[in-house]
Amino acid sequence: MNSTKTIWSSRRLRAAVLAGCVLAGALAGTASAQPGSPVGDWDVRVTGGSQGVAFLHFESDFTLHGWEVITRHVAPVSSDLSDLRGNTGRGGDGSATSSTSVSFFFFGYTPLTGAWNFATSGRLVGNLSEVDGGSSFSFNGVAHPGRNLVLNATESPNPTGLDHNVRHLTWNGVPLASVPLGVVSTPADLSGTWVAQGSVTSFGTNGAASSQAFTELLTLKSLTGGDPTGFFTDLASSPFAAQSYVITGTGPGYTNVGLALQSAKKRISVVLREGDFTGSNTLLRAVEGPLNTKNASNFNATATGTDDNLSSVRYRLRRTVVE
Repeated sequence: MNSTKTIWSSRRLRAAVLAGCVLAGALAGTASAQPGSPVGDWDVRVTGGSQGVAFLHFESDFTLHGWEVITRHVAPVSSDLSDLRGNTGRGGDGSATSSTSVSFFFFGYTPLTGAWNFATSGRLVGNLSEVDGGSSFSFNGVAHPGRNLVLNATESPNPTGLDHNVRHLTWNGVPLASVPLGVVSTPADLSGTWVAQGSVTSFGTNGAASSQAFTELLTLKSLTGGDPTGFFTDLASSPFAAQSYVITGTGPGYTNVGLALQSAKKRISVVLREGDFTGSNTLLRAVEGPLNTKNASNFNATATGTDDNLSSVRYRLRRTVVE
């Protein structure tokens, strides 16, 4: 069995709070507003090697920027995690064993930055980087103004090359807060108190699955009212603030701070940092999944993802309404 390990990128405070990187063993000029121009704001679902929600803004000077909360839907890996939160109650060293190749993935929250242009074929091309410790990608795709945007992205080596399996992502977006072709509705306001029933599953070295269940009480507050944490001031001042929520709350013996991004494509992506941000005794989780807002008194979501220990994490989320 080849040994692999979890690592954390060196990063600023915001990233230290809400972003992580994992190496793990795999288990088996000026642009005019022309037709096809992506210029504007896009609400994006991320699929492929990572899953989540992103917001992208394309400028007419061929630059782009945005934000994302992404995760990965992982199967529990074989590791010695008899206590899924580690010996000190907040997360172990993430060591794991694997019999196959090494893969890399970033999870959590990060701003995005990049550049775009048109290829001779007329297709969109460009590059995009996850600012806080993530990867860089080259993409190609197509935009239909007022309707949809599709970018197919491949993780690109920096001059030093890649030391892990290449990630492939698809960014599939619609214009911000729009109703393209009458299919996608304007997102509902998710502000309020939520009950989060979670579970964490991993496999021990003997192959036996170990699971723990927990309940968290969370409050979501729209960034349209400003950013009380100071971590997301750029996002709070963007057109995407109405679909972005600061999360505060408590779990059994700990507190949470995090961020939720809501897509008009009926998805939600959540990142939570458990514990004391000033020390090392913390645990990062990120999950994403379908969101149901048909009944205003019963908003709910089922989201899956991973954490610092490379565990499989599942959340059932429900907004509580007091009559």
